[in-house]
Amino acid sequence: MAAANSKLLLITVESDQAVHDTLGRALDFPLDGLISCADLSAADIRAFQRHDVPVVLFNRHSTARRVDSVATDNANASKRIAAALRKAGHSRFLCIGGPEDAPVSRARIDAFVEEAQRLGARQIVSLHTDFSYEEGSAATAAAFKRANGNIDAVFCANDQIALGALDACRFDLGLSVPKDISIVGFDDVPDASRPTYMLTTVRQDVRQLASEAVRMLALRLAAPSRRACTVIVPSKLIERGSANLFSADRISSADVR
Repeated sequence: MAAANSKLLLITVESDQAVHDTLGRALDFPLDGLISCADLSAADIRAFQRHDVPVVLFNRHSTARRVDSVATDNANASKRIAAALRKAGHSRFLCIGGPEDAPVSRARIDAFVEEAQRLGARQIVSLHTDFSYEEGSAATAAAFKRANGNIDAVFCANDQIALGALDACRFDLGLSVPKDISIVGFDDVPDASRPTYMLTTVRQDVRQLASEAVRMLALRLAAPSRRACTVIVPSKLIERGSANLFSADRISSADVR
C-alpha cells in the first residue's frame, strides 16, 4: 500500500462481534476500499457496497457480487498432506480444526478428511477446538484416550494447535515423534522451526497474498462493475522432523482429487 502512495487504516479486532461493530464505525472514515482478513457477514459486505467501498477478502471467500478474494490453496495443500501421510503408511488419523464456524480451518480439515477417506484410511477422528496451543494439547490428549491410542497421525488446521498436539504426544502420552506418531500443522509460524519442535507444516506465501490483495483492490477501483475474481496462491509443504511422509515432491496433482 505504501508503495502505491496509499494511506492505510489498520483495524484489529478480537471477536466476531467486534468485527461487525468495528466495521460499522469504519464507515465513518472516507475509505476508498477494504481488505479484510476477518469473516464478514453478507450484511457487512452490503453495507460497504452501499457506500461504494469495494471489498477484497484475504484468505476468505464470498459468493457476493463484485467481491474479490485472494486465498492460499488450503484444500489442495491439505489433500497433498493426506496423500503424503497415506503413502507413508499412516491409516488412523486425528484431525483437529479450529472453531466450527471458522471457514479456513473448515476448508483445510474437510479437504484432508475427504482425501484420506478416498485413499482408504481405516479411521478418521475429526474434532474442533480453539486456535491455541493449550486447546490443541487438551484435545489431543482427550482424543487419544477415547481412541485407546489407536491413532498414528495428527493433522491440525494451524500450527498453534499442532504444537500443543506435539507436546501432548511427547509429554502426556509418552509417544516418540515421529517414530510413534506423525504430526503436521499449517501456517509455518516462527515456533514451528525451533529445534524443540521442528514441526512439519505448510508455509503460506504471505507476501504474494498481500500483493495480490492490493492488486485486486486497485483493479476493482479502476473497474467497479467487473466480475468478481478469486486468486489462489500456491503454498509449500515444509518437511521437518515431526512427520514420516512420502515425499511431497513425488506427489503430483494427479494423485489428489
